[in-house]
Amino acid sequence: MKSKVAVAIILLASVLAGRELLSPGYFFPHDNLLVMRQLQMEKCFRDGQIPCRWVPDMGYGHGYPLFNFYPPLPYLFGLVIRLSGVSLVGTVKTLFLASLALSGWGMYLLAGRIFGRPAGVMAAIFYVWSPYYAVDIFVRGALNESWALIFFPFIFLSAFQLIRGGEPGKSSGLYRLRWTLLLALSWFGLLASHNLMVMVFAPFFLVWCIFWVMKLRARSGLPSLTAACFWALGLSAFFTLPALFEHRYTHLRTALAGYYHYSNHFADLDRLLFSRFWGYGPSFRGGATEMSFQIGHLHWVISLAVIAFFIREVFRKKISPVTASAALTAVVGWCYAFLIHHRSELIWRAIGPLAYLQFPWRLLAVVIFSFSFAAAFLIRRAGRFAWPSALAAGAVLIAFNWNYFSPAEGMKAGMTDRELLSGDSWQAQRKGGIYDYLPVGAATAPDRPPDKPAEFVEGRGRVIGEETGTDWFNLTAAVESDKSSLRINIFDFPGWRVYVDGNPVEHHIPADEQWGRIRLELPAGIHRVEGRFEKTPVRRAADYLSLLSWVGLAAASLILVKARFKPRC
Repeated sequence: MKSKVAVAIILLASVLAGRELLSPGYFFPHDNLLVMRQLQMEKCFRDGQIPCRWVPDMGYGHGYPLFNFYPPLPYLFGLVIRLSGVSLVGTVKTLFLASLALSGWGMYLLAGRIFGRPAGVMAAIFYVWSPYYAVDIFVRGALNESWALIFFPFIFLSAFQLIRGGEPGKSSGLYRLRWTLLLALSWFGLLASHNLMVMVFAPFFLVWCIFWVMKLRARSGLPSLTAACFWALGLSAFFTLPALFEHRYTHLRTALAGYYHYSNHFADLDRLLFSRFWGYGPSFRGGATEMSFQIGHLHWVISLAVIAFFIREVFRKKISPVTASAALTAVVGWCYAFLIHHRSELIWRAIGPLAYLQFPWRLLAVVIFSFSFAAAFLIRRAGRFAWPSALAAGAVLIAFNWNYFSPAEGMKAGMTDRELLSGDSWQAQRKGGIYDYLPVGAATAPDRPPDKPAEFVEGRGRVIGEETGTDWFNLTAAVESDKSSLRINIFDFPGWRVYVDGNPVEHHIPADEQWGRIRLELPAGIHRVEGRFEKTPVRRAADYLSLLSWVGLAAASLILVKARFKPRC
């Protein structure tokens, strides 16, 4: 079967998994801020705030450093979709559909390269149709995590190709440059889609690289692997460095306590392996949970079959690198599955950064990747029955999991951009997730939006001619008494600078200011007050590092394009 037909099968399987997303209307997963984030990203770019960091409407209308910490990549692609006139609602659904199709394609390329094309098709279907993928889209609405799943297979494929080395008759330099470029872009994609997934996926990547270096006895690719990883850090620096160094200026720790503490979200063995329970509610510890944590019956059963086959081959002393790679990924998948079970709590206590995952069952993303790849090995063993076996296994899986891939109440046809971004829905989204990155200057979150951009709270004066953007404000203050205090109804956060009559002035947060808003003192007279959300040293360095890295990537891409179209003598 030709490659184009195989890709068509994967695309069909992806469209079937996302069939509900093609219907008019919208659905309501746990994360109800998807449309709002896309709107905020669009406002930033229209206002010239690139990269977007501060969004104007969230924080209950007090502004919010959302994209200083929240991975922006899906919403950046959403801007491209919006250029074609697609609604915000349609854009979010298209981004979910894209994650399904691209994840499937990536897994096909990876498994197909190692196990053969039929195995690649089966692995792609198993990846896209895993129960947890349905949870990510239709239960949680985890757009960023669904996009992280795109990059897992591309990272493994690029690393494998670099370690494996060049192809006869082709330039080894261009070969390494091409795969180094793809590995750097793939890691960038993961870093800019879900930075927490980088933390849990990186050890698996390291194991994968060590395995193939040892099996193929090839160390020549190690410099390229290292260069790609550092290149990816440079490409994503505009986001990763501020997120890493400036999170201390937020109430991020509150997102690690109470309900969000990892100890409340372990899964038991029945929910992981045996139960067919499917729910759309939240996650709780023990039997009260209303959410599914299924690995997938076919996924884990086949992974055990792969391990059993490997053990048999060990005794027969006929272990090939391909067999060992399948068994390795299956074993690693079970290690990650163990970390979802409450018996692993000692490990979570010992490794402090794991707490930032909040939900141990997030590791199911790595488990379904591992088991889907490992499952492809059995198709390789099917010989001339590979294609029928792959298609039959894929069809059985689709039938088995068909009902999972739909929203709780279907698509609500009346839910348009206008409906979602007005009335109570608009206000709910403005204050949604407010404690995630609430600036530390705010002792508590606001309980209402501001009535006006700025107001005098001490002394006498009037505010006239207010103008606001995504990361700036301008106003004229007519001050009638000395030492009047003007409050700007925007959260103070590192980077905000205030200018009075063109001169920079100090601003502060008074002790009695519970919401952490900007305050400044003005003398009597007419004053022009301006505020700008400017770059901190970390953000400026990060932006320059990213710019240099992207210029380097453009130059490398140009070299590859010129080499491809260079006339042959």
